Amino acid sequence: VWSPFGDFFGTAAGANKFRSLPLAGYGQRQGKPATGVHDDLYVKAVALRVGNRLGVMLGADALIIPPEVTEAAMRRIEAELKLSREQIYLSATHTHCGPVLRDVFYDIYPLDDAQRALIETYSAKLEVQIIETIGRALADLAPGQEDPHEGVHEARKRFKMIRAVLRLATHEILNAGTPHKVAINEAVE
Repeated sequence: VWSPFGDFFGTAAGANKFRSLPLAGYGQRQGKPATGVHDDLYVKAVALRVGNRLGVMLGADALIIPPEVTEAAMRRIEAELKLSREQIYLSATHTHCGPVLRDVFYDIYPLDDAQRALIETYSAKLEVQIIETIGRALADLAPGQEDPHEGVHEARKRFKMIRAVLRLATHEILNAGTPHKVAINEAVE
């Protein structure tokens, strides 16, 4: 399930004010904001059920997901969606084209009070997007099926990649966030 941030940076009434947020990850920008939108930012999630085990992997187009955003989102996920921390794998795409988030790199950006307020608003919006996207992924759970039009070689390659990702996710979910690396490129060759 993909959830776009929609008009958060677009042309809806008042949305353009968010364009003044500094972009994350490049300190030499000296806090300069984006000059436009090339591509939308997304929060993406997939829910997986194996037997009676349920887990969700989520990726957000952000440099990182700050601890405070993670904690706030997890409190709501536990309360509203009845999922434990061990069932959720949150990750960021590590884009340098998304805005600074709450309490991240404030020391390298010359932020004024207005920008800090916008960053807080954007971070709160990200929390909501995380929760809503996980909810939609859970609602979208369905048994997997084969694509009859896919060639055998492509299907095997895709299967190997999915298996590698699932191994990582399963390890993360079953081991409560213990770091584990999987070489995806090697898994699909």
